Amino acid sequence: MSWVVPGGGRRVPALSDPDGPPMPSEASLVDICQYLKDIQDGEAAEDFAKAIEAANKLIRRFPQETLAYKSKLVLLIRLNQWEDAFSMINKCPGKKLGDCHFEKAYVLYRLGKLDESLTALEPLPKDDVRVKELKAQIFYKQDKFKESCDILQWMVKNHTDESDEERLANFQAVQQMIEAEKKQAEASSSEMDVDSGEKMLTRKEEKYLKKREARNANPKKEGEIAKLKRRQRKRKILPKNYDPNVPPDPERWLPKHERTAYRKKNKKTRDREIGRGTQGSASANPNV
Repeated sequence: MSWVVPGGGRRVPALSDPDGPPMPSEASLVDICQYLKDIQDGEAAEDFAKAIEAANKLIRRFPQETLAYKSKLVLLIRLNQWEDAFSMINKCPGKKLGDCHFEKAYVLYRLGKLDESLTALEPLPKDDVRVKELKAQIFYKQDKFKESCDILQWMVKNHTDESDEERLANFQAVQQMIEAEKKQAEASSSEMDVDSGEKMLTRKEEKYLKKREARNANPKKEGEIAKLKRRQRKRKILPKNYDPNVPPDPERWLPKHERTAYRKKNKKTRDREIGRGTQGSASANPNV
């Protein structure tokens, strides 16, 4: 994932500092300006080794020149010489380097000391764009994608500069990481459910095996097993008024009207068929 160097990271800060300490003397002004010009020319040509050599000469001749120390520190950062830059920050007094909280935080970030980098950013204003962007990078390295996404979202909406495209790409990359985390969490939860189901099955199996082992450990006698089998048989249900001495009726499987003992209850319905039929039909009896 490509990150934007905080503050652009493409230029050494302006080498004219009106609020800095005064020049040592008017006689040395020409030499100091020449050294500063060499630093600027080296930085413009991306010949950072030449620019650092000029900064070292300026520091040796004019140790009180604050701008020389700060320029050398920025050039070391541009050359990715993080250990040298960190050593310079620790060795040089604060008066010579001036305010370098952000540079120190950035060097610590590149050295992988993320918690110390966040601590170094605390004295700086929270609304500073450089601070916000560096915090987004630190949170991303710490897998705190939600915090990084919130900062980058604010930057995309409320700030614009030459790094807008890279910042937008970083914001989209963080969003993808958040979505990947959600999918991974859902997959892990489903796996946990499957594991719990398997554990329940194994518990049932263990319970069954324990019962079977207990049964095998205490075998019952043959007489007891026969008694248990007799108890398990269902009791036969006999009809009411059953007499075991009387043989069953052989016609019990025939319908009632086909049995020999069956008699119709009413015979008067035989004459009711006379006169029935369709209207106007002739009588079938020739004597009528």
